[in-house]
Amino acid sequence: MLQGFANWILESVIGFERVDNLQVFADLYNESNNILDWNLVKEYLASQPSLLCACILFAFIVLASVAALGAFCICYALGTCSAKRYLVTHNYPPSIRCIRWFIALLLTFLGLWILMGICSLSMILAASTLGSRFSSELEHPQINHNFNGSETDRHVVINLDSVLIDENAPESTETNETLQLLRFKDIRELGYEFKPLETDTIFSWQAVILWLLAAIYSFGTFTIGILVALGSYPYLLNYHPSNRSSISNYTGQWVIHSSVALFVISPIAFFTSGIFLIYTHIYEMICPLIQTLTQNHNMENYINMHFSSFDSYNLGPFLNDLLVERMENNDSICHTFIMPVEKLWAGAFIAALLSIPFVTVLLLLSKYFLKLDTKYYWSQHETYSTIPDSKKVKHLPIVEPVFCPKY
Repeated sequence: MLQGFANWILESVIGFERVDNLQVFADLYNESNNILDWNLVKEYLASQPSLLCACILFAFIVLASVAALGAFCICYALGTCSAKRYLVTHNYPPSIRCIRWFIALLLTFLGLWILMGICSLSMILAASTLGSRFSSELEHPQINHNFNGSETDRHVVINLDSVLIDENAPESTETNETLQLLRFKDIRELGYEFKPLETDTIFSWQAVILWLLAAIYSFGTFTIGILVALGSYPYLLNYHPSNRSSISNYTGQWVIHSSVALFVISPIAFFTSGIFLIYTHIYEMICPLIQTLTQNHNMENYINMHFSSFDSYNLGPFLNDLLVERMENNDSICHTFIMPVEKLWAGAFIAALLSIPFVTVLLLLSKYFLKLDTKYYWSQHETYSTIPDSKKVKHLPIVEPVFCPKY
């Protein structure tokens, strides 16, 4: 589900604008070895107007969520949010309309909770595959391709679309066919070798951030489901706020705290998903090119190191066939490698988007769980009297007679 949503956003909604000279982005990447280098991102966004519009939209969403969170915090600090904290009506047991409203809220919560649960579990599954992407790299044998010769010793040049072989190069002197086959096998291994574009440190930080978001949403969704279940049952037994149990009251308080926590996480999730959207878009575009350039460089060095072992007549067709195969293979491997990150940014975006109505429903449901202190509530069936406050009673002045009585 998350991968389909991510592909729909990247390919159908945003798309990839054709870039004639991808070598510019490859050079910028080679200078910093960082996909999110500012110069690389700036040049890339200039060539992808749809992605730039998506980034602006994400910025507005983040600012709007931060503004809403700030307004909520101000209202909470001033006490205006708790003006209608308890659901107090004059008729108990409540009317059918009140029960229907509670059931409607409960069903809405159930639908949003299921969607949040599916999204959170998908994020956990995607995060669990982050480390397994590096296992295939360890299976490749380490082949020495460090060419230390001069430029005059370089008889083969491998470009993106062509292979140049020096016609004046010396002929092969190797007669061992087994050794020649092993050399060609090493070239193929170097041609299909895949190396991630980021360092282990950067990938570790990415994994920590994405795992943290996945864990927060998974734990929060599971906990909130238990809290709402604990609070709904006491409400169906005791409708009146003053008759609710302390467990129901604590449940209502924790529902409010959980909803506020989700509200706080939403801007962070929107911001993180926007950053990783840019990251995956750039990765999908330049990864196949950089992999091909790196593979060409390694094969070129290896061939020039052992040029006397190759037959130049067979070497040219072999490299040309290998070039066509590798371009398609690199596209597939780069897409497979970045898929878990695409799933995670899509999951973070969907979870943050769903948390907005989810928080609203939770705050409405909390009114059905909180207990009202009886000292703040008076029932019409209770006796009622007033005792004047001695501090507020106005004492009449004492009037003394001016003339004494005659008797």
